[in-house]
Amino acid sequence: MPCLVKLPLQRLGNILLMLAFLGAIISYGNQSFYESCKKKANQNALRQIPFTIDMLAGEGIYAELRNQMGFAPGVYAQTTAAAKDAWRMLPDTSRKEEHVSQIRQGADELFQEFVSRLNTAAGQIFEPSVATQSFITQLAYENANSACQAIIRPFRKKGTLSDYIHLCSDVGPSYTQGIAIAAAIQGKPIKEIIYQQARLNAGSRSGACFTCGKLGHRAAQCPRKGESENSTAPTKKPPDICPKCRRGKHWANECKSKTDKDGKPIQGNWYYYERDSGFPGSY
Repeated sequence: MPCLVKLPLQRLGNILLMLAFLGAIISYGNQSFYESCKKKANQNALRQIPFTIDMLAGEGIYAELRNQMGFAPGVYAQTTAAAKDAWRMLPDTSRKEEHVSQIRQGADELFQEFVSRLNTAAGQIFEPSVATQSFITQLAYENANSACQAIIRPFRKKGTLSDYIHLCSDVGPSYTQGIAIAAAIQGKPIKEIIYQQARLNAGSRSGACFTCGKLGHRAAQCPRKGESENSTAPTKKPPDICPKCRRGKHWANECKSKTDKDGKPIQGNWYYYERDSGFPGSY
């Protein structure tokens, strides 16, 4: 057997995934065997047959092989039957239902729906874990259609599954139709048009936040939005002497003086005088 450390990373990843799958199958089989033994032990108790769950499943004091040698023939028969029941309950690899690694995104299928199918299928086999999520993320790229693959490729190493969904959120039948039209107009293969569009998106980091340049959110939700606004917003100059009344430092549109410094009435400001003083007027 070759050393795993010297294997190519892709092949090593496939081997580890296969081992994880086999481990899940074995775990499922062991659980099914135990449940079958438990069911038979309960039936034995009702019939007053002294064959316990520990005897059938080989647990407790019967975990040692030497303590299993003197069982009555009926114990071995029930254990064999429980093992056969567990075997029948194992997933049938010959059935036509697609395995999680064979799930592929349809040409017009929305990427988020494809990821949902991956999550559902993987959840029926694997326990929730970081390794399972990494496996799903890997398949989300490798089994995506050509359009989504081209969009994800520039961000594959650093992007998360949520990033992939965000990047491909606009890809659908209309997007595919647009690519086909562009290919016909430019006289290029559809695949070349897709890669061309992906390169443009990568250059402009399409889908990334305009404030910080990171994926996963828009500029409106950026946690650094406040920092950016504070650093770029010009400092507001304080008001100088009011050009209307010429005797106070405030903005002209905020002036409420009825006369200027020379005692002359200020047009338009008598409204504020009448309103604030209670003087009867037409305001």
